[in-house]
Amino acid sequence: MTVGRWLVLARRAEGGEWEEQGEIDYESVSGDVAVWGSGRSEELIRLGRGGMWRVRVRCAGRADVERATRDEGTAYGVERYVNDFWPKAG
Repeated sequence: MTVGRWLVLARRAEGGEWEEQGEIDYESVSGDVAVWGSGRSEELIRLGRGGMWRVRVRCAGRADVERATRDEGTAYGVERYVNDFWPKAG
């Protein structure tokens, strides 16, 4: 997973490599974001301050995971995620 923290609106990635992407408002009370997969990661995403944020999440490799899981069992390190955070305006 790759994480970006921006001071202003994060530029949308061009190209068709992302299978899914979405953007939402996110409130962080502490300024830290816990990452969950099959369990909670020890590492936190540190935003630097609490408050309202926008977050854009993009992912690729989901079809590859489905195929690998079907053929070989659990797939590790196949999906790719990029998360961009920036302060919500207003």
